Parts: sequence; structure tokens; C-alpha cells
Amino acid sequence: MIEIAGRKIGAGFEPYVVCELSGNHNGSLERALTLVDAAAATGCDAIKIQTYTPDTITLDSDAPDFLVRDGLWDGMSLHALYQLAYTPYEWHGALFERAAPLVRPGTRLVCATKGIETETLALMSDVAAEVLPQAPFVALS
Repeated sequence: MIEIAGRKIGAGFEPYVVCELSGNHNGSLERALTLVDAAAATGCDAIKIQTYTPDTITLDSDAPDFLVRDGLWDGMSLHALYQLAYTPYEWHGALFERAAPLVRPGTRLVCATKGIETETLALMSDVAAEVLPQAPFVALS
């Protein structure tokens, strides 16, 4: 069992539904705010955003180990891909502010972050976010 913002999650508890924002904003703050509205309208328990910059999770390198192999982004560097998908730190305040009055009582915008970086933790503190350290490919059910 774990707790997020005071809500118990695990076997024997109601499902905790998380809407994923991540790179679906396509680089547009207005689209990100619209997605927050749409997610909140579903009655979800949380809206998850990724908090990183390309430089905090990979090297800016075209070496083979840093290139995507196959699929839609075949041949693109990881750094370039993350540059397209990341949510700018400057948007976080606006996203949390938009979500606050929309979510159900007892819920809040949940921010999943890739690690314990000083810059990320300071940002989350500034916007009073719930911080969830997240490893790649984690699924909450």
C-alpha cells in the first residue's frame, strides 16, 4: 500500500485513476491547459506531468547508444526527442493553478518526477506539488 496526497492506494482500496499529460501538449501551453481541463472533467484522481529537461535525463549526443532505433522517431537522438516532449518548468505554476479548482475534493495535481534533482524539488516546492519519484515504465493500477 502507498499513499498519495493522503489517499491510500493498493489492494482493497478504490482504484486511483491518473490522467497522463506528459508530451501530449505538443509544445503548447494553451494545449496543456486545455488537457488539464479535459483530464479534470473525467473525474480522475490525479493529473500526471513529467518534470525534466532533456539535459537532466540524457546527453546531447548522436552516438549510437543515444539514438532511437525503429518506429516513428527512428534515427532521432534521445535529447532531440525529449526536447520535443518535455513540459517547460515555467509552465508548472500555470498548470497547477488551473488544476487546483477543477479536481475533486481530496485530490490534486500529482507531479511525477524522474529523480531527486535539486532544481526539480525546488520547483515542486514552489508550486506545492505532490512529488512521486518515478522509474521508467511504471504503471499504477
